[in-house]
Amino acid sequence: MRELLRGLTEFDATFSDRQARAVALEQAAGAPIEQALGALAHAREDRAVVRLADGSSTTRWHRKLERDTVTTFETLTRERLQAIPGRLVEQAADTVDRRLARHRGGLSPEQRQALELACGDRQVVMIEGQAGTGKSTLLQAVALAHQAEGRRVIVTSTAAVAAERVSSDLAGVGVEAPAYSTAALQHAIATGQLSIDSRTTVIHDEAALASTREQQQLLDTIQQNWAQLIIVGDPQQSKPVGAAGLWPRLERQAGRQGSRVQLTTNLRALDPNDRRDQARFRDGRHQEALCGYADRGRLHVANDRDAAERAALAAAHRDRTDGKRTLVITQTSNEHLDELNAQAQALRARDCQLGYNTLRLPGRPYQLRPGDEIQIRHTVTLRDGPLRNGSTATITGIDPRAGQLSMQLADDRTIVMDREQIRQADLRLAYVQHPVPAQGLTTDTTHLIVADHATAEGTYVALSRAREETHIHVGQELLAGGERGPIERLAEHVGRSEPEIPSIAVPLEREEWLHPAREVGAEAGLEPEEERTLDPDRDIGWEM
Repeated sequence: MRELLRGLTEFDATFSDRQARAVALEQAAGAPIEQALGALAHAREDRAVVRLADGSSTTRWHRKLERDTVTTFETLTRERLQAIPGRLVEQAADTVDRRLARHRGGLSPEQRQALELACGDRQVVMIEGQAGTGKSTLLQAVALAHQAEGRRVIVTSTAAVAAERVSSDLAGVGVEAPAYSTAALQHAIATGQLSIDSRTTVIHDEAALASTREQQQLLDTIQQNWAQLIIVGDPQQSKPVGAAGLWPRLERQAGRQGSRVQLTTNLRALDPNDRRDQARFRDGRHQEALCGYADRGRLHVANDRDAAERAALAAAHRDRTDGKRTLVITQTSNEHLDELNAQAQALRARDCQLGYNTLRLPGRPYQLRPGDEIQIRHTVTLRDGPLRNGSTATITGIDPRAGQLSMQLADDRTIVMDREQIRQADLRLAYVQHPVPAQGLTTDTTHLIVADHATAEGTYVALSRAREETHIHVGQELLAGGERGPIERLAEHVGRSEPEIPSIAVPLEREEWLHPAREVGAEAGLEPEEERTLDPDRDIGWEM
């Protein structure tokens, strides 16, 4: 029963009857259908699964989890700690300013405001940083100040590679900050490998990607140990993989307590027109943004999808040949992504940009060659430690007989993989990527291929990666038909979004007191909910 209840809300806070049946059958694979559906019926009878007013359902456990997450966050935003001395904050800002001065830069007023808040007396600080606003640079100053005051800094994120990226940035200014995925952090604390206390600062990067379960576990840990939490994220970029939807509520609560600051000044894009159009798109003015790209010759319409893909790959190849760091981003299937990467590799091989030795990869329509840009798809343990899912590297050598790869990582380390490690790592060419692994990267140019499954979040990630130029490539079939103009149709296509809705945003189907679950609650290892009356005046929605 426990696995069934968790599976029902693994990816979404609410579910339809059809989705519930699919999960029940999957959970009971190999068992009779009647037995699997009987477990679901039993959960409904015992009110472990409850019906909502819009016809969907949720579990009492997940609804309680959402409510507890909001309550814990509200409590933490009201707590106060000892602030970092002002002189240490100023010293940290000066250190970062001196580094930025080499490139004629410095901390922006927004960054300084965020630095002051993150070094103040709030136990929880939320920094909502739009794409390209210098979150990493800000965190260097924040971590420097906290370390100077004697606090230990820890970095966590849903993906370990994102946490390690921040940890590496902090190491560049002399801050030692170990990195953990949110799951690994909880495991390390639970097993005694790591302890945190009131002298610990936890930086939660890409926090808008965290599921409600991740959020609650981290908030509980912070509350129990009186640590400080700095939440950094952008809800307009990629969505969480797990059930979520509480970010707007946490955002409002942090704002009411003066614990939230927003970074809006785009420091990445060099062209003011790019900054303007990125802001337009983020604000939901998709058609205006696309008109801006079209007016500047950055929107390229081909006869069909295949032609658009070829144009994007060719343009990126020209940029790479000119010495620019470039990336192609699209929202398509894994199989088609492999096909596009194979085409990108073929362009490089044609122009003698790759070595001659090859190594075949199981399940991929290409072989690897020296010079290829690759991505690690599954964490693999090497002699020097784990190499995380999402890490990127450039192949420097191949030994076909031994089945070994030599590669240079983004941090300039050189590693060697044997056959078994290559198999475990599930390597993939990285010329063309999905938006999620591309989030957090900075390029010189980016080429977006508008695919059938485009979303507003994925498109925004693609539009906000480049310093110099972003180009949009689309097939004519996505613009044709109907009475609307082509730009309007394209704006509708790339502006699609399915908001994450928490279950507590929807009232229960019946306005009644709910009694705690009977034996099924203990059976599932879940805490039964306390009885409570409906309270339609609460800002988190009607409760059970």
